[in-house]
Amino acid sequence: MTEFSKIEDWLWKDFSTTNSTNDELKKLLPLPKDIKKLVITAKEQTAGRGRLDHKWISMSGNLFMSLGISWNLQDIAILSLISSLALYRTIKSYSPKAEILLKWPNDVFIERKKVSGILIESVAPSFAVVGIGINIKQTPKLEQQLLYLPTSLKEHGINTDRLDFMKNYLLFFDKTISLFHQQGSSAIINDWQQKALALGNNITVRTAKEEIFGKFLGLDNNGMLLLQTDNNIRTISTGDISF
Repeated sequence: MTEFSKIEDWLWKDFSTTNSTNDELKKLLPLPKDIKKLVITAKEQTAGRGRLDHKWISMSGNLFMSLGISWNLQDIAILSLISSLALYRTIKSYSPKAEILLKWPNDVFIERKKVSGILIESVAPSFAVVGIGINIKQTPKLEQQLLYLPTSLKEHGINTDRLDFMKNYLLFFDKTISLFHQQGSSAIINDWQQKALALGNNITVRTAKEEIFGKFLGLDNNGMLLLQTDNNIRTISTGDISF
């Protein structure tokens, strides 16, 4: 692993081009036992993907990043919340007055437009890969009908570059992980809900099998979405929401 650089206790490698930073990181597994935290970035990503088999449009100057960490996969939904909370805090550090909200399960919105996406993959009983795409410099053009309009940090007057943002993100990610270890999942869930988009409102949840309409009540103790329908309260583990 001598070809890697270090950022605090993260090992880091930046590729010129790759199909997917998640796939690039998984090629390195299993890691030596003394390596617990790895981050992969790329200047160009040709086959980025998001949740539910969505395509992630990877434009020049934006950040494509994957984090590999030891993690109890029973808490995978909490890791999703942690990842988006760290994004929220990183963006706020550049623009404290910006209107930033979190959309379940892990999207980040600036002024009701989507600026990032997160795809978490479990690759071993105790290891997770967190793939993150953030529109730093460029906003993808609408090549297809999307649920939400895209945006970029630059559009909102936030001037940074992909590596500066990545290094700051790792600091906030570590701080949010520490909060989880010190205070448990309830601290993460409460913090996330205070920043949630559409909490208390009627939403539509699209899963792989169905569409469900109801009121977004919040999250359960595992980070799952609670939806009040006409008949009962549904607990939903994965899906996409619109309102």
